[in-house]
Amino acid sequence: MKAKIFKFAALSSVVLLMTGCMGLSEEEVKEGRYYISKQFSEEYYDHKYSSMQRAVTPPGNVPDDKLMIEPVRFDMKKHIRSKCEEKVVVTKHDLEKVKFGLRGITYMLTEEANVDRTPFYQCIENQLKTIDLDNENLQNLVQSSDYQDMKKQPEFEKEIQEIKKDGRVTLYEALAILSSMHKYSSAVDKAQYQTTINNL
Repeated sequence: MKAKIFKFAALSSVVLLMTGCMGLSEEEVKEGRYYISKQFSEEYYDHKYSSMQRAVTPPGNVPDDKLMIEPVRFDMKKHIRSKCEEKVVVTKHDLEKVKFGLRGITYMLTEEANVDRTPFYQCIENQLKTIDLDNENLQNLVQSSDYQDMKKQPEFEKEIQEIKKDGRVTLYEALAILSSMHKYSSAVDKAQYQTTINNL
């Protein structure tokens, strides 16, 4: 009896998961594009930048009093994604409609799907290059002791001079700055760790 119940449950799961294999309506394809664009958006930021946000020490070097720099917050990501969603070109053959739980629905790309991410990624990049970093994040960045320490590095200072030539700092440039700071601090941490190991 238990074996029959288990078999029925397994078959039910397959039915739920395989609903995307049937033909999708135009409305479902549009909904699927939305979910795939969310996936592509996260992939873009994860692959492009080593840091999307950073806690920095404010002037005075009070270790416990951190400021958070986050140039592209959730609502901004959502806004940019909505501007670029149409760049994700999918057909009903590219999508699987997946049900989970009692009411949950999402969409995934099929194994055979070959969707070009490049136009979508380029659109996000173009949007980031047209939007200026807000004043609060800019002030938190330039006043932090972390940033001031970084400016002592010739390559970083050269990067900053190039960025501010046009009198503005875009979100694209702000993320590049955070990524540079993250890479530098990671290298310093690694060197300090190795020194500690050598001194054991």
